[in-house]
Amino acid sequence: MLHLNVDPNKCTGCLICVLRCSIKSEGIFSPAAAKIRVIPYSDEKVNEISFTEECDTCGLCARYCPHGALYRDKNSGGDA
Repeated sequence: MLHLNVDPNKCTGCLICVLRCSIKSEGIFSPAAAKIRVIPYSDEKVNEISFTEECDTCGLCARYCPHGALYRDKNSGGDA
């Protein structure tokens, strides 16, 4: 299983990952349907990125992240 890694310092909050996930998961463009959550500018002044328990670590979010905030790692193991 691949592990999804997050670099919140690179996240701009564009939500492309969220929309790509929602269209794959539920067939609609809706942040509520996505298995990834992006909360803009948390207390640390960076976007908070998390995954729901339903995330299957398919990596679609990482594939379409234009800023490199998400990436897949075959070596780290574990779950997203």
